[in-house]
Amino acid sequence: MADRTWGAITRGETFEALATTLVFFEDSSAALFGRRGKDGGQDARSGNRECVYQAKHHEDESAAKAIADAKREAEKIKDYRDPKHARSAQWKEVKRWRLVTNAKFNPNDRQRWDSEVVPEFAKLGLAADYWEQANLDALLDRYPEVHRSFFDDETRAFLTIPEVIARLPAEQPFVRRGSLRPCFGRSDETSKIREFLDSDALFLVAHGPGGIGKTRLIVDAGERIATDGDWQVLWANVASMQATGAWFGAVVPERKTLLVVDEPPDSQLLQQLVEQLDVHASKWKMAVTVRSPKDPVLRFLFGPRLKHRVRELQVESLPAAGAEEMCRDLLLSGPIAAGGAADVAEMAHELARRFSRYPVWLGLAVHLLETRGNLTA
Repeated sequence: MADRTWGAITRGETFEALATTLVFFEDSSAALFGRRGKDGGQDARSGNRECVYQAKHHEDESAAKAIADAKREAEKIKDYRDPKHARSAQWKEVKRWRLVTNAKFNPNDRQRWDSEVVPEFAKLGLAADYWEQANLDALLDRYPEVHRSFFDDETRAFLTIPEVIARLPAEQPFVRRGSLRPCFGRSDETSKIREFLDSDALFLVAHGPGGIGKTRLIVDAGERIATDGDWQVLWANVASMQATGAWFGAVVPERKTLLVVDEPPDSQLLQQLVEQLDVHASKWKMAVTVRSPKDPVLRFLFGPRLKHRVRELQVESLPAAGAEEMCRDLLLSGPIAAGGAADVAEMAHELARRFSRYPVWLGLAVHLLETRGNLTA
């Protein structure tokens, strides 16, 4: 067994990425879900649709907390399986629920599981089991490339969308919240991204000026697409990819995959990706964001070899309603909300009339109102 420091994984999103990677290596036809707060108790589901996986990370590796989590999930699943519930259809074929946890189970913990958890799921017509730390260690020994990616201080070439979502709030330029705020006013663009997936094109190029919301759009669309379960959606960790050639170690390249490449510095990385995908991952497509239709990267994409396989998506200002929704949401999630819903609605309406409806400037406006009480920069 490899020497493995489980304390190196400190975030739930990273543990979920590890868990779903192992699920994919065991069952390449499995589907990944995990839309924040909207996954209906299913982080992943087996290819035959009969087994649901739910990943739970515990900082203290406590089996007692893992067992308590399982019992709480049983209560939620009872509601989901009610024929009147909106999520009942996604549970119709499920026969087994599997907890994936970094907790350590001893014989007493296993006895508690059998006596406290298994009967609660049996009432729902489900068998309940778990992958705990020992099970995960065995799987990681079976797939050493996954171990290397998560435990050997290697910076992974591809990240999952939940991992990207977890880090984005800290990268917002002005208004920062504890969690990523919803994306508003981009339904048309999301539809075009879905149309791209159904096309013969290899690249989707989303271009627009800085601050227009390209990254936020692609992340939101990617999260929605991943939730459908048909496509794996990954984020290119550009700095890591430029430093190593071991890109495909901890992914299943045979899966249909949308790879997001956010503002690559030059065309060299894209050229390498095209060459690698031809060899390793024929079912992959790429969504690339650039700041301008004159970006040097586009000279490569629209060269004679690839131009027939490229689609464009011009990202423009938010529509008026979307801008107003965005402002209202930001205002209600901060200190100005104390002034009351009517004042917030009036402010949101006024802000949406200004700043060309660019998300970055709307965010700056909210920041100034919260910190100075006016829009004077």
